[in-house]
Amino acid sequence: MGTEKSDVYSISGMFAEQGQAKFFGGFFSVRTSPDEPRQSVLAMPFSGLLVDCYGRSKIDGELSSQELGFDKIYFHGTEIRYNFRRNDKGIWLGEYSIKNSTKKGRACAKTNLDWMDFNMVVPEHFDPEGWTKALLEQMVDEGRLEIVRDEQTGEEVVLSK
Repeated sequence: MGTEKSDVYSISGMFAEQGQAKFFGGFFSVRTSPDEPRQSVLAMPFSGLLVDCYGRSKIDGELSSQELGFDKIYFHGTEIRYNFRRNDKGIWLGEYSIKNSTKKGRACAKTNLDWMDFNMVVPEHFDPEGWTKALLEQMVDEGRLEIVRDEQTGEEVVLSK
């Protein structure tokens, strides 16, 4: 495993499907190296994980001050493209389209920068559970998070400092 300099964001949002709002949430890391390859000189590439009512997914995309776009690939194989523009209140508004389908719809999201200039653990082979565990251990070691024991259950809980 290596490391890369990243900014870590959380993301939550919803997409409209058959007149209902379906919620999603997760996180992504924006690679901040100036040498990072990208499609737009103003955008920074990122990757991360999401979860929603259809399961877990991996996301890869680019973020600029006014645009957010990513491909969401579920672990069961379905691929969805999201494109957003930031409104004046900081909310991302846009749409999604399912690959190899005519199905599309509206979506919105909110992102939050949680940790800046973070030395992110980068595994050779992507394993969501292993990567998340390594990331949590790293953040505890760096003092960004702490582990405490829940007095009622006796289980370990990770807290932000």
